[in-house]
Amino acid sequence: MMKTILVIEDDEAILEVVKDILENEGFNVFTFNKLPTVDEITGLNCHLIISDHRLRDGFGGELCSRLKRNPVTKAIPFILFSANADIGQIAAKNCTDAFIAKPFEIFHLLTLVQHFTCL
Repeated sequence: MMKTILVIEDDEAILEVVKDILENEGFNVFTFNKLPTVDEITGLNCHLIISDHRLRDGFGGELCSRLKRNPVTKAIPFILFSANADIGQIAAKNCTDAFIAKPFEIFHLLTLVQHFTCL
């Protein structure tokens, strides 16, 4: 079964690169360049969410916090990435499953993705 990953990133160049990398690894990838609603996410049946923290219309960390409080979405692993120096504290505060500091290495991203999609 092909696993589905949602990537949320408002930088179109980064969004396309991450999408291409994940699709080349055999994943089905949905993308948003803005914060999706919980209903939009629920409809995708994602196995993993990867989100930038600072988006034009809000924060990925806060989205994660909302998803983790929702019984329908709380089990979806959530990886937060950001260039913010405090990404570790932000990730912990918002109950993310992992975080990646930007700029990131593709190998590190793929290692985390494999970990959360092979559980």
